[in-house]
Amino acid sequence: VLLATSPETQLQTIRSRCQRVQFKPLPADVLRTVLVDNGVTDPARLDRLARLAGGSVGQALALNDDSLWEFRGAMLDAITAARPSGQA
Repeated sequence: VLLATSPETQLQTIRSRCQRVQFKPLPADVLRTVLVDNGVTDPARLDRLARLAGGSVGQALALNDDSLWEFRGAMLDAITAARPSGQA
């Protein structure tokens, strides 16, 4: 079994000996079930992770990080904060 994200990056001699099986992203309801099984219980967070993960359990679990969301909030606050006009 060979797992790869891009067949084009594999050597032709390897590709010629492989059978390609393409997996589709998980549906949002299945992803939510997996997240619940992994301890995510907040409905808003479940929806957000399912929407942002693109069907990937690994991506959803990686995004389920409180410090990531705190940093995002602080960054958005800084970007949208009132700026001095520069006029005296």
